[in-house]
Amino acid sequence: MAPEIVEKRSYGLKVDIWSMGITALEIAQQKPPHMGQPRLKSLFLIRSKPAPTSNRPEEFNHWLKCAVMKNPDNRATADQLLLHPFLNGRHECSRQSFAGFLSSMKTHIAKYKAERGAKKNSGLG
Repeated sequence: MAPEIVEKRSYGLKVDIWSMGITALEIAQQKPPHMGQPRLKSLFLIRSKPAPTSNRPEEFNHWLKCAVMKNPDNRATADQLLLHPFLNGRHECSRQSFAGFLSSMKTHIAKYKAERGAKKNSGLG
């Protein structure tokens, strides 16, 4: 959840930029930021701590930093992120491969939701 939503400010396009950055971070680190924290503590941490970072290659880290700036006025736009060296093909990830990666994540998410639903229906979840 973007800091401006936690702080009950207006919803704008930059909220989606934050969400995309956090989703990319979750994929890269295979866990969401503040995993294991109670929901209210997570919201407090989003609001009070610096934006999450990654231990991935520098190109990704810089792209992520641009996507998850705490102040939405300083956060990159979608066009700026698409032109970033991390996605423009000069480094390890091209736009096409990143789009394919995100597309493949839809399959994983659908599978996870189906498994979670099956557990709930069986009384295990």
